Amino acid sequence: MGSALDDLVQLLELEPDGPGRFESRPVDTECRRLYGGQVVAQALMAAGSDLDPIRAPHSLHAYFVKSGDPKAPITFGVEAVRDSGTFSTRRVVAHQGERMLLSLQASFQDPEDGHEELEPLPDVPGPDEMEETDDWVRAATVPDQHLDLPYFVGAVETRQLAASFGGPGRAWPSGLREPRRDMWIRVRGDLPDWPLLHASVLTYASDKPMLGTTALSPPMRDDPRPHLLASLDHSIWFHRPFRMDEWLLLRLTSATPSGARAYATGELFRLRGGRVARIAQEGLARPLDVN
Repeated sequence: MGSALDDLVQLLELEPDGPGRFESRPVDTECRRLYGGQVVAQALMAAGSDLDPIRAPHSLHAYFVKSGDPKAPITFGVEAVRDSGTFSTRRVVAHQGERMLLSLQASFQDPEDGHEELEPLPDVPGPDEMEETDDWVRAATVPDQHLDLPYFVGAVETRQLAASFGGPGRAWPSGLREPRRDMWIRVRGDLPDWPLLHASVLTYASDKPMLGTTALSPPMRDDPRPHLLASLDHSIWFHRPFRMDEWLLLRLTSATPSGARAYATGELFRLRGGRVARIAQEGLARPLDVN
């Protein structure tokens, strides 16, 4: 694994802190805000910590409650809601001191045989035909925007069509006129054969592009005012096994901005076919008046 991926994996490794309690390591960062994808991914890792590694997550539903300190450790309390022959359910609450950051519920299942339908890969250019550029990299070219980037951004590689950015050096994909886009995503290195880790890395990486897609909805795209964007909730359904160290196609759409909120969905496909996950997120999209 490369150093950035090593750091990301270590970020997701939690320290036991008593029965049903885990704590994250403090992070040395200049970031001004705690990245929501980190908290959800760590909560998922905490949820599966006491389960057999073959019992993989099949869904999670999380609510962001309050913002957190990016440098301070986070405490995760895990409650066992259900354990059966093939399924387990865990509830996780994340705190920094008395401040509640996140509430998550996740469900896990042992591998089972059943009906199987492999959807074909959508007809889009492959990763080698797209440009290695994304929301995170472009934001880093804008003054002070690097302070709001997720930690260890270098661990995740994403590729999109160059036309989506209107040419080199653009900070936002102004060439994209509709709130729909396709991107290829994978980590820069190899990960061990542990479904929970692959699911948690996907969870970590999925938060940022969802918010970025909501900003392409016409009412927001055509509004010259800045917007306050923040994740409100996040859900993922894991349909079949996948690896984050292999290319996955992430197809993103956004619609229904209303009430200072915006909604986005994502679907992930393997190169060999088969939809591996669906993602849904609603976020705050509040226009800011600048005097």
